[in-house]
Amino acid sequence: MTRSAPARRGFRIVLAALCVLTAVAGCGPRGGNGEGVSQAPAALPWTRSERERRLARIEDEAARAAWTAAAEEALAQAPTAPGDAYAERGRLQPGEAVALRIEVPPGQVGRIRLQVHGQPAAPPLAELYRLDGATWRRLGDSVPAGAARRVEEGVHAALVQADPGAGAGYTLQLSRGGRAMFPVEGAARYDIGGVYGDPRPGGRIHEGIDVFAERGTPVLAAEQGVAMQRQSDLGGRTVWLRAGSGLSYYYAHLDEVAIEPAARVEQGEVLGGVGSSGNAQGTPPHLHFGIYRRGRGSIDPLPSLAAPPQEAFEPIEPPAWPEARVDASALNLRAAPGDDGAVRERLERGARLRVLAATDRAPWLRVRAGGVQGFVHGGYLAEATAADGPPEEGGARAPAP
Repeated sequence: MTRSAPARRGFRIVLAALCVLTAVAGCGPRGGNGEGVSQAPAALPWTRSERERRLARIEDEAARAAWTAAAEEALAQAPTAPGDAYAERGRLQPGEAVALRIEVPPGQVGRIRLQVHGQPAAPPLAELYRLDGATWRRLGDSVPAGAARRVEEGVHAALVQADPGAGAGYTLQLSRGGRAMFPVEGAARYDIGGVYGDPRPGGRIHEGIDVFAERGTPVLAAEQGVAMQRQSDLGGRTVWLRAGSGLSYYYAHLDEVAIEPAARVEQGEVLGGVGSSGNAQGTPPHLHFGIYRRGRGSIDPLPSLAAPPQEAFEPIEPPAWPEARVDASALNLRAAPGDDGAVRERLERGARLRVLAATDRAPWLRVRAGGVQGFVHGGYLAEATAADGPPEEGGARAPAP
């Protein structure tokens, strides 16, 4: 969980700097902890963001501060989407915000999709952030409802916030997966005989994988890019493929090369055939396949060859109640939906909860309790009534230590 002061302060710096550019918006550099803003990011957009436009429509200064604070809280407490695919469906009260992190490892891509349910008087604000050190950097109003947004390597967060004057129902889907096509036609993971990191003579390590196949089996372009053929004592007949993603793919020990010395190729195009040239002479035909990040060395190819990000999700029923209470002797509020999620708080019997969303890990629910967001097992909750005390507030509150 990210609760550091730099992360919260980074959000305020971006917002305040945008407001300075358009003073007509009427917002100022305020921080929920009373700290002033003394500097702006080096590069600023010269058009107002959707957040700034909505802030300009809020006349009450306290309401503006509360709307900003709710977004800060959501970012600071954003859980990481578990596994390679996760979805949740919820309903936000006016001004309420939720955020989800997605961590995309090297060689993979992520997918974020937002759906808005019903016809709210004002659609929710959807923003994409990237974690830069300890600071969230806003990438823009770039999670359009109904469309999927692709994200690259790194830690990102999708933030959804209801307009101050209108609640909204939403479904948020996050997934990640491989970006590369398997490099040998008809082959699969069980044809891999040598893996990344295996020791090699002379103190070297194996900077790739070996895919075994019949001699001459087509070798395929993992991505679209520019392919260049090469020759070396170690790799024999080789091809380097430089993709627009910033990755370079290395194909070695080819029996033959099927492209011009330098050619633009599409994903899946034949580059050559499996062989045993170079220092692989005398061994069974195989392709040595490596992936390199420009200026940062090799990476394990296997994550890149995983299944692509999931696109189809099962429908999720919305939460049964907006407010609930703990109907057990105690209940753990966890950082992820599942018994293996880290415990954020321990809730006692009768504790009042705000139910934010149902998850695709039923019966786990996303909730807020005492200003702290997390997940609980829905089987230990009961619907809250007026007799259970005041409802959990939707605005920002300081997270528990």
